[in-house]
Amino acid sequence: MPTDLTSPKNHTILFAGKQLGKGTLEDIKNSFKRLFGDTVKVIIPADIKDKIKNPGDLRNLEYDILVAGDKTSQVILNDAEDRRATILLPRWAAEVKAQRKWVKPERLLHFYEENTDMDANKKKDSSGTSGTGGTSGTGGTSGTGKDIPNSENPDVPMSGTGGTSGNGGTSGNGGTSGNGGSSGNGGSSGNGGSSGEDEDFKFPWEEEGNGFIFEDEEDSQRNNFEKDPIRKAWYDEVADGPWTVTVDIHPADELSGTKSPRMNYEMCIEGIYRSWFVVTDPETPVFVELPQLRDSYLIPWKDHLGLMDRYTTSNGHQLARRADKALKKCTMMQEFNFWSIAFNGNVCMIVGRLPDDEEPGVWSRSDFKKIFGSDADKMFNAIREEMGHPWIESKRRKRVADVESFKMKLRNRGATVEVDLKREIEALRM
Repeated sequence: MPTDLTSPKNHTILFAGKQLGKGTLEDIKNSFKRLFGDTVKVIIPADIKDKIKNPGDLRNLEYDILVAGDKTSQVILNDAEDRRATILLPRWAAEVKAQRKWVKPERLLHFYEENTDMDANKKKDSSGTSGTGGTSGTGGTSGTGKDIPNSENPDVPMSGTGGTSGNGGTSGNGGTSGNGGSSGNGGSSGNGGSSGEDEDFKFPWEEEGNGFIFEDEEDSQRNNFEKDPIRKAWYDEVADGPWTVTVDIHPADELSGTKSPRMNYEMCIEGIYRSWFVVTDPETPVFVELPQLRDSYLIPWKDHLGLMDRYTTSNGHQLARRADKALKKCTMMQEFNFWSIAFNGNVCMIVGRLPDDEEPGVWSRSDFKKIFGSDADKMFNAIREEMGHPWIESKRRKRVADVESFKMKLRNRGATVEVDLKREIEALRM
Protein backbone atom coordinates (compact mmCIF):
# COMPACT_ATOMS: atom_id res chain seq x y z
CA MET A 1 0.00 0.00 0.00
CA PRO A 2 1.52 3.39 -0.96
CA THR A 3 2.86 5.46 1.93
CA ASP A 4 4.39 8.34 -0.04
CA LEU A 5 2.00 11.29 0.27
CA THR A 6 4.19 13.70 -1.69
CA SER A 7 2.58 12.72 -5.01
CA PRO A 8 -0.71 11.26 -6.26
CA LYS A 9 1.00 8.25 -7.81
CA ASN A 10 -0.64 4.88 -7.08
CA HIS A 11 -3.05 6.20 -4.45
CA THR A 12 -6.68 5.14 -4.18
CA ILE A 13 -8.85 7.74 -2.43
CA LEU A 14 -12.25 7.06 -0.87
CA PHE A 15 -14.44 10.15 -0.31
CA ALA A 16 -17.23 9.87 2.26
CA GLY A 17 -19.55 12.25 4.06
CA LYS A 18 -20.13 15.95 3.48
CA GLN A 19 -17.21 17.71 1.78
CA LEU A 20 -16.36 21.41 1.74
CA GLY A 21 -17.55 23.84 -0.91
CA LYS A 22 -20.25 23.46 -3.50
CA GLY A 23 -20.90 20.38 -5.54
CA THR A 24 -21.54 16.70 -5.03
CA LEU A 25 -19.14 13.84 -4.35
CA GLU A 26 -19.42 13.05 -8.06
CA ASP A 27 -18.20 16.58 -8.84
CA ILE A 28 -15.18 16.10 -6.59
CA LYS A 29 -14.41 12.75 -8.18
CA ASN A 30 -14.52 14.30 -11.66
CA SER A 31 -12.30 17.20 -10.55
CA PHE A 32 -9.62 14.80 -9.26
CA LYS A 33 -9.84 12.72 -12.41
CA ARG A 34 -9.33 15.78 -14.60
CA LEU A 35 -6.40 16.95 -12.48
CA PHE A 36 -4.54 13.64 -12.17
CA GLY A 37 -5.97 11.33 -14.83
CA ASP A 38 -5.16 7.66 -14.18
CA THR A 39 -2.38 8.50 -11.72
CA VAL A 40 -4.81 8.33 -8.81
CA LYS A 41 -8.01 6.31 -8.40
CA VAL A 42 -11.02 7.96 -6.74
CA ILE A 43 -13.94 6.09 -5.17
CA ILE A 44 -17.19 7.52 -3.84
CA PRO A 45 -19.91 5.58 -2.01
CA ALA A 46 -22.17 5.61 -5.06
CA ASP A 47 -19.53 3.50 -6.84
CA ILE A 48 -19.59 0.73 -4.24
CA LYS A 49 -23.13 0.73 -2.86
CA ASP A 50 -24.06 -2.39 -4.85
CA LYS A 51 -20.95 -4.27 -3.66
CA ILE A 52 -21.18 -3.47 0.06
CA LYS A 53 -24.03 -5.51 1.52
CA ASN A 54 -22.70 -5.80 5.09
CA PRO A 55 -19.83 -4.32 7.15
CA GLY A 56 -17.52 -7.21 6.37
CA ASP A 57 -17.65 -6.43 2.65
CA LEU A 58 -15.66 -3.25 3.28
CA ARG A 59 -12.57 -5.44 3.74
CA ASN A 60 -12.73 -6.31 0.04
CA LEU A 61 -12.50 -2.64 -0.93
CA GLU A 62 -9.03 -1.38 -1.81
CA TYR A 63 -8.10 2.16 -0.78
CA ASP A 64 -5.27 3.77 1.17
CA ILE A 65 -6.65 7.31 1.71
CA LEU A 66 -10.03 8.18 3.22
CA VAL A 67 -11.27 11.78 3.04
CA ALA A 68 -13.75 11.77 5.91
CA GLY A 69 -16.34 14.51 5.80
CA ASP A 70 -19.06 15.31 8.29
CA LYS A 71 -21.47 12.40 8.92
CA THR A 72 -19.02 9.81 7.62
CA SER A 73 -20.23 6.47 8.98
CA GLN A 74 -18.35 5.15 12.01
CA VAL A 75 -18.21 1.80 10.23
CA ILE A 76 -16.19 3.33 7.39
CA LEU A 77 -13.94 5.16 9.85
CA ASN A 78 -13.29 1.93 11.76
CA ASP A 79 -12.47 0.11 8.54
CA ALA A 80 -9.98 2.83 7.54
CA GLU A 81 -8.33 2.67 10.97
CA ASP A 82 -8.14 -1.13 10.90
CA ARG A 83 -6.33 -1.11 7.57
CA ARG A 84 -4.15 1.83 8.74
CA ALA A 85 -5.26 4.00 5.84
CA THR A 86 -4.44 7.71 5.87
CA ILE A 87 -7.54 9.60 7.04
CA LEU A 88 -7.72 13.21 5.87
CA LEU A 89 -10.11 16.10 6.41
CA PRO A 90 -12.17 17.66 3.57
CA ARG A 91 -10.04 20.83 3.74
CA TRP A 92 -7.23 18.84 2.08
CA ALA A 93 -9.40 18.03 -0.96
CA ALA A 94 -10.58 21.65 -1.09
CA GLU A 95 -6.95 22.86 -1.21
CA VAL A 96 -6.12 20.40 -3.99
CA LYS A 97 -9.03 21.72 -6.06
CA ALA A 98 -8.15 25.35 -5.34
CA GLN A 99 -4.45 24.95 -6.21
CA ARG A 100 -5.17 22.54 -9.07
CA LYS A 101 -2.28 20.30 -8.04
CA TRP A 102 -1.44 17.60 -5.52
CA VAL A 103 -0.94 18.95 -2.00
CA LYS A 104 1.15 16.96 0.47
CA PRO A 105 -1.04 16.60 3.59
CA GLU A 106 0.20 18.38 6.70
CA ARG A 107 -0.24 16.65 10.03
CA LEU A 108 -1.85 19.49 11.98
CA LEU A 109 -3.94 20.87 9.12
CA HIS A 110 -5.24 17.94 7.13
CA PHE A 111 -5.14 14.76 9.23
CA TYR A 112 -8.29 13.41 10.82
CA GLU A 113 -8.23 12.92 14.58
CA GLU A 114 -10.69 10.98 16.69
CA ASN A 115 -11.63 14.09 18.66
CA THR A 116 -12.50 16.09 15.57
CA ASP A 117 -16.01 17.42 15.04
CA MET A 118 -16.07 15.89 11.55
CA ASP A 119 -17.05 12.54 13.09
CA ALA A 120 -20.80 12.77 13.53
CA ASN A 121 -20.99 9.28 15.09
CA LYS A 122 -18.19 9.80 17.58
CA LYS A 123 -18.44 7.60 20.66
CA LYS A 124 -18.04 9.24 24.03
CA ASP A 125 -15.70 7.28 26.36
CA SER A 126 -16.93 7.04 29.94
CA SER A 127 -15.42 3.74 31.04
CA GLY A 128 -12.17 4.72 32.78
CA THR A 129 -9.33 2.34 31.89
CA SER A 130 -9.58 -0.33 29.25
CA GLY A 131 -7.26 -3.31 29.63
CA THR A 132 -3.51 -3.29 29.33
CA GLY A 133 -1.93 -1.63 26.34
CA GLY A 134 -3.32 1.89 26.58
CA THR A 135 -5.39 3.91 29.00
CA SER A 136 -8.43 5.98 28.24
CA GLY A 137 -9.42 7.96 31.33
CA THR A 138 -12.59 9.98 31.50
CA GLY A 139 -13.15 11.23 27.97
CA GLY A 140 -9.93 9.56 26.78
CA THR A 141 -9.33 7.40 23.75
CA SER A 142 -8.51 3.76 23.28
CA GLY A 143 -8.08 3.40 19.54
CA THR A 144 -7.93 0.38 17.32
CA GLY A 145 -4.34 0.65 16.29
CA LYS A 146 -4.44 4.33 15.28
CA ASP A 147 -2.01 6.78 16.88
CA ILE A 148 -3.64 10.12 17.59
CA PRO A 149 -1.12 12.91 16.85
CA ASN A 150 0.06 15.11 19.67
CA SER A 151 -0.79 18.75 18.91
CA GLU A 152 2.64 19.88 20.16
CA ASN A 153 4.63 17.08 18.57
CA PRO A 154 2.73 15.36 15.76
CA ASP A 155 5.24 12.52 15.62
CA VAL A 156 4.52 11.42 19.20
CA PRO A 157 1.25 9.49 19.70
CA MET A 158 -0.99 10.19 22.67
CA SER A 159 -2.76 6.85 22.88
CA GLY A 160 -0.07 4.42 24.02
CA THR A 161 1.54 1.74 21.93
CA GLY A 162 -0.96 0.94 19.23
CA GLY A 163 -3.80 2.23 21.38
CA THR A 164 -5.38 -1.23 21.74
CA SER A 165 -7.29 -2.68 24.65
CA GLY A 166 -5.82 -5.95 25.93
CA ASN A 167 -7.42 -9.35 26.18
CA GLY A 168 -9.21 -9.99 29.42
CA GLY A 169 -8.61 -6.53 30.88
CA THR A 170 -11.12 -4.89 33.20
CA SER A 171 -12.97 -1.79 32.16
CA GLY A 172 -15.00 0.60 34.32
CA ASN A 173 -17.38 -0.38 37.08
CA GLY A 174 -19.36 -3.54 36.61
CA GLY A 175 -18.05 -4.53 33.21
CA THR A 176 -15.41 -7.05 32.25
CA SER A 177 -13.72 -7.09 28.89
CA GLY A 178 -12.36 -10.21 27.26
CA ASN A 179 -12.70 -11.50 23.73
CA GLY A 180 -16.04 -10.12 22.68
CA GLY A 181 -16.81 -9.06 26.27
CA SER A 182 -18.82 -6.05 27.36
CA SER A 183 -17.48 -2.85 28.84
CA GLY A 184 -19.11 -0.23 31.04
CA ASN A 185 -22.53 1.13 30.19
CA GLY A 186 -23.50 -0.36 26.88
CA GLY A 187 -19.98 -0.16 25.44
CA SER A 188 -18.19 -3.12 23.94
CA SER A 189 -14.51 -3.88 24.02
CA GLY A 190 -12.94 -7.01 22.56
CA ASN A 191 -9.69 -7.39 20.69
CA GLY A 192 -8.94 -3.84 19.67
CA GLY A 193 -12.52 -2.89 20.51
CA SER A 194 -13.83 0.48 21.67
CA SER A 195 -15.29 1.32 25.02
CA GLY A 196 -17.93 3.79 26.08
CA GLU A 197 -21.58 4.51 25.40
CA ASP A 198 -22.91 3.28 22.07
CA GLU A 199 -24.93 5.80 20.13
CA ASP A 200 -27.87 4.47 18.17
CA PHE A 201 -26.88 4.60 14.50
CA LYS A 202 -27.50 2.44 11.46
CA PHE A 203 -24.97 0.98 9.12
CA PRO A 204 -24.69 2.90 5.84
CA TRP A 205 -26.43 0.18 3.84
CA GLU A 206 -29.39 0.27 6.26
CA GLU A 207 -30.05 3.97 5.74
CA GLU A 208 -32.48 5.28 3.18
CA GLY A 209 -30.65 5.74 -0.10
CA ASN A 210 -27.85 3.53 1.32
CA GLY A 211 -26.92 6.28 3.73
CA PHE A 212 -23.56 6.91 2.15
CA ILE A 213 -23.97 10.44 0.89
CA PHE A 214 -25.08 13.17 3.23
CA GLU A 215 -25.41 16.28 1.09
CA ASP A 216 -27.35 19.48 1.51
CA GLU A 217 -30.20 19.73 -0.95
CA GLU A 218 -28.99 23.13 -2.12
CA ASP A 219 -25.61 21.64 -3.06
CA SER A 220 -27.19 18.93 -5.18
CA GLN A 221 -29.15 21.65 -6.99
CA ARG A 222 -26.16 23.94 -7.53
CA ASN A 223 -25.56 23.22 -11.20
CA ASN A 224 -28.84 24.10 -12.83
CA PHE A 225 -27.70 22.65 -16.16
CA GLU A 226 -27.89 19.18 -14.62
CA LYS A 227 -31.62 19.55 -14.03
CA ASP A 228 -32.55 20.28 -17.64
CA PRO A 229 -33.01 16.95 -19.50
CA ILE A 230 -31.88 18.33 -22.87
CA ARG A 231 -28.69 19.82 -21.49
CA LYS A 232 -28.05 16.80 -19.27
CA ALA A 233 -28.23 14.53 -22.32
CA TRP A 234 -25.72 16.82 -24.07
CA TYR A 235 -23.23 16.68 -21.19
CA ASP A 236 -23.67 12.93 -20.74
CA GLU A 237 -22.47 12.35 -24.31
CA VAL A 238 -18.96 13.18 -23.06
CA ALA A 239 -17.33 10.62 -20.78
CA ASP A 240 -17.55 11.67 -17.11
CA GLY A 241 -19.51 14.80 -18.05
CA PRO A 242 -20.30 17.49 -17.28
CA TRP A 243 -16.74 18.79 -17.53
CA THR A 244 -15.72 22.00 -15.81
CA VAL A 245 -12.78 24.39 -15.98
CA THR A 246 -11.61 26.65 -13.17
CA VAL A 247 -10.71 30.16 -14.32
CA ASP A 248 -8.55 32.53 -12.27
CA ILE A 249 -11.10 35.34 -12.57
CA HIS A 250 -14.74 35.15 -13.64
CA PRO A 251 -14.81 36.33 -17.30
CA ALA A 252 -17.56 38.87 -16.59
CA ASP A 253 -15.53 40.41 -13.77
CA GLU A 254 -12.42 40.47 -15.94
CA LEU A 255 -14.32 42.32 -18.67
CA SER A 256 -15.93 44.82 -16.29
CA GLY A 257 -12.79 45.41 -14.22
CA THR A 258 -14.68 45.15 -10.93
CA LYS A 259 -12.68 45.73 -7.74
CA SER A 260 -14.02 42.53 -6.14
CA PRO A 261 -13.74 39.84 -8.81
CA ARG A 262 -14.83 36.26 -8.29
CA MET A 263 -11.63 34.21 -8.09
CA ASN A 264 -10.96 30.53 -8.94
CA TYR A 265 -14.41 30.21 -10.49
CA GLU A 266 -15.59 26.86 -11.83
CA MET A 267 -17.42 26.98 -15.17
CA CYS A 268 -19.05 24.28 -17.26
CA ILE A 269 -17.57 23.38 -20.64
CA GLU A 270 -20.14 23.39 -23.45
CA GLY A 271 -17.60 22.37 -26.04
CA ILE A 272 -14.64 23.54 -28.10
CA TYR A 273 -15.01 26.10 -30.88
CA ARG A 274 -11.83 26.90 -32.80
CA SER A 275 -9.32 28.18 -30.22
CA TRP A 276 -11.79 28.59 -27.38
CA PHE A 277 -13.64 26.69 -24.74
CA VAL A 278 -17.28 27.74 -24.83
CA VAL A 279 -18.13 27.83 -21.11
CA THR A 280 -21.25 28.63 -19.11
CA ASP A 281 -21.74 29.88 -15.59
CA PRO A 282 -23.38 27.09 -13.54
CA GLU A 283 -24.91 29.71 -11.24
CA THR A 284 -27.07 31.13 -14.06
CA PRO A 285 -30.69 31.38 -12.86
CA VAL A 286 -32.96 29.24 -15.02
CA PHE A 287 -35.23 31.05 -17.46
CA VAL A 288 -38.51 29.16 -17.15
CA GLU A 289 -39.55 29.68 -20.78
CA LEU A 290 -35.98 29.36 -22.12
CA PRO A 291 -34.69 26.43 -20.02
CA GLN A 292 -31.51 25.81 -22.03
CA LEU A 293 -30.30 29.44 -21.99
CA ARG A 294 -27.13 30.04 -19.94
CA ASP A 295 -24.66 32.86 -19.29
CA SER A 296 -21.72 32.06 -21.56
CA TYR A 297 -18.16 33.11 -22.40
CA LEU A 298 -15.26 32.27 -24.69
CA ILE A 299 -11.97 31.44 -22.97
CA PRO A 300 -8.79 30.32 -24.81
CA TRP A 301 -8.08 26.64 -24.27
CA LYS A 302 -4.34 27.30 -24.67
CA ASP A 303 -4.46 28.42 -21.04
CA HIS A 304 -5.69 24.94 -20.10
CA LEU A 305 -3.81 22.61 -22.46
CA GLY A 306 -3.85 19.55 -20.20
CA LEU A 307 -7.59 19.86 -19.68
CA MET A 308 -8.18 20.41 -23.38
CA ASP A 309 -6.29 17.19 -24.20
CA ARG A 310 -8.26 15.16 -21.65
CA TYR A 311 -11.56 16.67 -22.78
CA THR A 312 -10.78 15.89 -26.42
CA THR A 313 -9.77 12.29 -25.71
CA SER A 314 -13.04 11.87 -23.80
CA ASN A 315 -14.91 12.65 -27.05
CA GLY A 316 -15.59 16.20 -25.96
CA HIS A 317 -17.96 18.26 -28.08
CA GLN A 318 -16.50 20.11 -31.06
CA LEU A 319 -18.99 22.86 -31.87
CA ALA A 320 -19.45 23.41 -35.60
CA ARG A 321 -20.03 26.73 -37.36
CA ARG A 322 -23.28 26.70 -39.31
CA ALA A 323 -24.17 28.69 -42.42
CA ASP A 324 -26.30 31.81 -42.05
CA LYS A 325 -28.82 30.39 -44.54
CA ALA A 326 -29.65 27.62 -42.06
CA LEU A 327 -31.29 30.25 -39.86
CA LYS A 328 -34.05 30.57 -42.45
CA LYS A 329 -35.59 27.45 -40.92
CA CYS A 330 -36.86 29.90 -38.29
CA THR A 331 -39.74 31.97 -39.64
CA MET A 332 -39.12 34.30 -36.71
CA MET A 333 -36.12 34.64 -34.42
CA GLN A 334 -38.14 33.53 -31.38
CA GLU A 335 -38.26 30.02 -32.89
CA PHE A 336 -34.50 29.68 -32.42
CA ASN A 337 -33.59 27.74 -29.26
CA PHE A 338 -30.97 29.97 -27.64
CA TRP A 339 -28.42 28.10 -25.51
CA SER A 340 -25.93 30.90 -25.01
CA ILE A 341 -24.42 34.10 -26.34
CA ALA A 342 -20.71 33.45 -25.84
CA PHE A 343 -18.64 36.62 -25.58
CA ASN A 344 -15.03 37.49 -24.76
CA GLY A 345 -15.15 41.26 -25.14
CA ASN A 346 -14.40 41.15 -28.84
CA VAL A 347 -15.87 38.01 -30.44
CA CYS A 348 -19.53 37.10 -30.05
CA MET A 349 -20.83 33.64 -31.01
CA ILE A 350 -24.40 32.39 -30.65
CA VAL A 351 -24.94 28.76 -29.62
CA GLY A 352 -28.32 27.13 -30.03
CA ARG A 353 -30.56 24.74 -31.91
CA LEU A 354 -32.75 25.15 -34.96
CA PRO A 355 -36.22 23.61 -35.02
CA ASP A 356 -36.02 19.79 -35.35
CA ASP A 357 -32.19 19.79 -35.01
CA GLU A 358 -30.73 17.25 -32.59
CA GLU A 359 -27.56 19.13 -31.66
CA PRO A 360 -26.70 22.79 -31.12
CA GLY A 361 -24.65 24.72 -33.64
CA VAL A 362 -22.70 27.98 -33.69
CA TRP A 363 -23.47 31.19 -35.60
CA SER A 364 -21.86 34.59 -35.58
CA ARG A 365 -23.64 37.78 -34.68
CA SER A 366 -23.38 38.96 -38.29
CA ASP A 367 -25.06 35.71 -39.46
CA PHE A 368 -28.12 36.58 -37.40
CA LYS A 369 -28.11 40.18 -38.60
CA LYS A 370 -28.09 39.02 -42.23
CA ILE A 371 -31.28 37.04 -41.68
CA PHE A 372 -33.11 39.00 -38.99
CA GLY A 373 -31.68 42.51 -39.42
CA SER A 374 -31.36 44.94 -36.53
CA ASP A 375 -33.74 42.82 -34.43
CA ALA A 376 -30.83 40.44 -33.83
CA ASP A 377 -28.86 42.96 -31.77
CA LYS A 378 -32.02 43.92 -29.90
CA MET A 379 -32.53 40.26 -28.94
CA PHE A 380 -28.90 39.74 -27.94
CA ASN A 381 -28.81 42.88 -25.83
CA ALA A 382 -32.10 41.97 -24.15
CA ILE A 383 -30.59 38.62 -23.14
CA ARG A 384 -27.34 40.18 -21.95
CA GLU A 385 -29.20 42.84 -19.99
CA GLU A 386 -31.18 40.16 -18.13
CA MET A 387 -27.87 38.55 -17.18
CA GLY A 388 -26.46 41.81 -15.90
CA HIS A 389 -24.10 42.54 -18.81
CA PRO A 390 -23.68 45.75 -20.85
CA TRP A 391 -25.03 45.90 -24.37
CA ILE A 392 -22.91 44.72 -27.25
CA GLU A 393 -22.03 47.83 -29.21
CA SER A 394 -22.53 47.80 -32.97
CA LYS A 395 -19.71 49.03 -35.21
CA ARG A 396 -21.77 52.09 -36.08
CA ARG A 397 -22.35 52.93 -32.42
CA LYS A 398 -18.66 52.42 -31.76
CA ARG A 399 -17.77 54.84 -34.57
CA VAL A 400 -20.24 57.41 -33.22
CA ALA A 401 -18.84 56.96 -29.71
CA ASP A 402 -15.29 57.41 -30.99
CA VAL A 403 -16.25 60.64 -32.78
CA GLU A 404 -18.03 61.98 -29.68
CA SER A 405 -14.99 61.16 -27.57
CA PHE A 406 -12.75 62.98 -30.02
CA LYS A 407 -15.08 66.01 -29.99
CA MET A 408 -14.72 66.18 -26.21
CA LYS A 409 -10.96 66.41 -26.66
CA LEU A 410 -11.39 69.26 -29.17
CA ARG A 411 -13.48 71.29 -26.72
CA ASN A 412 -10.65 71.66 -24.22
CA ARG A 413 -8.80 74.73 -25.56
CA GLY A 414 -5.72 76.50 -24.24
CA ALA A 415 -3.75 79.67 -25.06
CA THR A 416 -2.81 80.38 -28.68
CA VAL A 417 0.53 79.33 -30.07
CA GLU A 418 1.03 82.92 -31.30
CA VAL A 419 1.12 84.33 -27.76
CA ASP A 420 3.74 81.82 -26.66
CA LEU A 421 5.77 82.40 -29.84
CA LYS A 422 5.82 86.21 -29.34
CA ARG A 423 7.09 85.73 -25.79
CA GLU A 424 9.92 83.52 -26.98
CA ILE A 425 10.93 86.03 -29.70
CA GLU A 426 10.92 88.94 -27.24
CA ALA A 427 13.06 86.94 -24.84
CA LEU A 428 15.62 86.28 -27.56
CA ARG A 429 15.77 89.98 -28.50
CA MET A 430 16.56 90.92 -24.92
